[in-house]
Amino acid sequence: MKKLIKLLSLSILTMAILSSCVNNVPSEPEDPIYANGVKEITIGDFKITAKGDTDRIYKSSDKEIILISKVDVDTLNPDGTEPDAPEYDLEGTFNGQIINKTKGSVLNLNNVTLTNTNAPAIYGEKKIEIKAGKKTNNSISVTGSSDEKIGAITCDKKVELGGSGNLTINSSLFHGIKADDIQIKGSGTHEISGTNTEGSAINCNALEVKTSDKVVTVTFKNFRHGIKADKTISIQSGKFIFDESIVVPMKTDSIEDDGENDHSILIGSRKYLQFNGGDEQEANIKTDDLQILESITE
Repeated sequence: MKKLIKLLSLSILTMAILSSCVNNVPSEPEDPIYANGVKEITIGDFKITAKGDTDRIYKSSDKEIILISKVDVDTLNPDGTEPDAPEYDLEGTFNGQIINKTKGSVLNLNNVTLTNTNAPAIYGEKKIEIKAGKKTNNSISVTGSSDEKIGAITCDKKVELGGSGNLTINSSLFHGIKADDIQIKGSGTHEISGTNTEGSAINCNALEVKTSDKVVTVTFKNFRHGIKADKTISIQSGKFIFDESIVVPMKTDSIEDDGENDHSILIGSRKYLQFNGGDEQEANIKTDDLQILESITE
């Protein structure tokens, strides 16, 4: 009987130990950037506010601000509705870099001046939307240089440029905006200028401007290329102005660079392709061809 009691006691003790081990399996630690993030940061006259419940702002230094959220824009809410994208309101002047770590984040610019040296003023690890607020004037400027072919706005994924206000982008880096894909929308007025005679005001895989009753205006200055897309350029609405300093307003890669994808420029219903010796080359719109742009804004 004593032996049975000992066996039962040992069994209970073993089960307690195993249960304790299971209950104490360390959970995945919370991202320290998120854990230390706040809802609002003020640096001088610059203020940035996180709007969503789980949107956070982390200041790693007076020159670097990180945006991070627990929102997953690809996953529906329990009630089947789409989640609100992470959203941040910006105002005032900031000298440094803003980094976005969450897909779909929206930056609302309200009379904002962003400046940086030798690196992008806005860098997106994930897709980002930049909106110029109604009746506001905003600027993003980068001075200096970099060995990398980056822009004042640089994103590893997609950039959406929208809003109804004014945005000026000045870049001494290789490009003005550098991203995987770029979509321009809204009714704002944007000017993208630079100092690099070999770079592009916009550099991406694909640029898209959809049909809209709103007219966005974009002016390009002081780059070799206005819009340089590896694959396609599609413009269905808007007003695009290419300063005489732009050597080639629009250009894509050629079939020799990438034989698996379409390389074309579509403006309204007119598609531009160039052929040379029977081999399809890059689509290339020169200054003399730009009158076609007028037809989509009339």
